[in-house]
Amino acid sequence: MRRMQREKQTRNMAGSLIDIRIDDDRWNRLLQVEALIRDVLKMAQDEAKAPANFELSIVLTSDAAMQKLNREFRGRDSPTNVLSFPGYDGAPLLPGQPAHLGDIVLAFETLVREAGAQGKSPEQHLAHLLIHGFLHLLGYTHANDSDARRMEAAERKIMHGAGFPDPYMQEHE
Repeated sequence: MRRMQREKQTRNMAGSLIDIRIDDDRWNRLLQVEALIRDVLKMAQDEAKAPANFELSIVLTSDAAMQKLNREFRGRDSPTNVLSFPGYDGAPLLPGQPAHLGDIVLAFETLVREAGAQGKSPEQHLAHLLIHGFLHLLGYTHANDSDARRMEAAERKIMHGAGFPDPYMQEHE
C-alpha cells in the first residue's frame, strides 16, 4: 500500500484554522473528503456553540496507526474508529487568540467496515464520527445515560443540519 502524507490548512471558518493531514491515500477514495470535513465542522461549530476562532487538527489514517494510538493512550490494543485529543481547557483567551481545540484522528478501514455493516455511505459515517470527535473536544461525553442522550441529541441535530439522516436510527430500531 502506498502511503501519503499530505497536509492542508483551511482558514475559512471565521478565522479558524483546520489542519487536515491525510496519512493514508485510501481516504482520497471518499467523495470530496476535505470539503466534507470543512462543511460538517462549520455546521458543528454553529450548532455546538464552539469558540468562534479555533484551531483543530484532523488526521485521516489507517487502522494500524490508530491501533498504536489506541494502545498508547487508552491501553486498548486494537484499532478504533475515532479518537479525540482535547487541547483547550476553556480558559479565557486573549483577544484574537484562537482556542486550540485539539486533534481528531480517524481510521479508514474501521470507518469503511462500520459504514458497510450499518448500511451507510462512508461519507455519512465520516460525518458522524467527525461530529462525535468534535463534540468530545468541546467537553461532551457519553460516560453516563444523561450525558449520552445529550451528546446523541447534538449529533442528530448537527447531522440533520448537514443534510444527513439520523446516525442512530438503525442502531435503535
